[in-house]
Amino acid sequence: MASDYVFTRSQQRKLVNFIEKHVSEEDRFIFNEGDEEYRMICPFCGGGRKRDYCMDFNIEKGVGHCWRQFKCNWRGSAFQFVMDLIHCDFQTALEVLGDGETATVEELIFELESHKDWLGSYRNDLTEYRTFDITYPNSVRLDESPLKDEIFYWIECERGYELESFLKQHKLFVPPQIGKSEGKVGFTVETEDCRAYQLYKFANYGYDAKTVNPEGQVLSRMFYNYNNVIDVDDVVFICEGIFDCARLLSWGLPAICMFGLTLQPYQVYLLSRLACKELVLVTDHGTNDKVLDTFKDGKRTKGLLTIISEFCLDKNVSFIEILKEGADPDDLSVKEFISYYDQRRGVFRGNNLDKLLLELDKIGKVW
Repeated sequence: MASDYVFTRSQQRKLVNFIEKHVSEEDRFIFNEGDEEYRMICPFCGGGRKRDYCMDFNIEKGVGHCWRQFKCNWRGSAFQFVMDLIHCDFQTALEVLGDGETATVEELIFELESHKDWLGSYRNDLTEYRTFDITYPNSVRLDESPLKDEIFYWIECERGYELESFLKQHKLFVPPQIGKSEGKVGFTVETEDCRAYQLYKFANYGYDAKTVNPEGQVLSRMFYNYNNVIDVDDVVFICEGIFDCARLLSWGLPAICMFGLTLQPYQVYLLSRLACKELVLVTDHGTNDKVLDTFKDGKRTKGLLTIISEFCLDKNVSFIEILKEGADPDDLSVKEFISYYDQRRGVFRGNNLDKLLLELDKIGKVW
């Protein structure tokens, strides 16, 4: 998808004013007057020990890039520049640079385009991983294992699930009961054409760790239950762990899990491919420091909400804050969950989202 959006003269003037206000005169100069392109000491890395003029910013196109590839490599749109420099959200950046108070379809498409290369580079780099099939050696199907009754009891009586429905929603296997896999049952993880697993502790014997993952960073390129939500057109919930996801699935809600509280670039790319209109983060009590942006010593660390909303501009992105002390989604009743859902917070793009979706349908999504 190619964007026809170009900064208006008004926005270009606002960008120049913003740069001149926030980057001192001795740290910047115009080196290409025809295209009105600034070269400056990067405000994010300081140009290194030599304070090099390492950032170029094209005012007409509204894009910039720091050339310190291994130390900074900041790149992005003018909107992203404003967000990172004054630690604000996308809507505030639009108020600083935009012609109006709300985003136009063209501005949203432009912002999506500015990140396409970033995500695409990870997509291309990971081509070799797109078809991996990692299974645990010498495993057997659950219904063929002598431990099946013990595992059935664990699912139904200890975890509180209706057994028949649970077995339909999850592909389980039993690894050899020795070493790290002793006392564990395996959950099959499928994302696109890739398959892997996570082992989960069901017994009070064997290796103490609650979960065991495949070697390497395999699960950081996957989501649990991803293939079952690709075509969901309304809301998809993103959970931390498999049983948080399982609880929502048991209520009939489309959910995936990210195996923790971090997202890797390829996972962000996977989220951008979903057809849904809203992504809702559902994490454990006390995890707001991972979900929301944090600030320390004047530096901003982006939370999951910001990361997802910046790269999934055709979706609303929100999060559910669980206030119940020590609770996670698997501990909640349906009534409690709905109450939290009604109070969710996040980035809601309103009517612009519907307009953007129509526009994307016309010209084809990036991916």
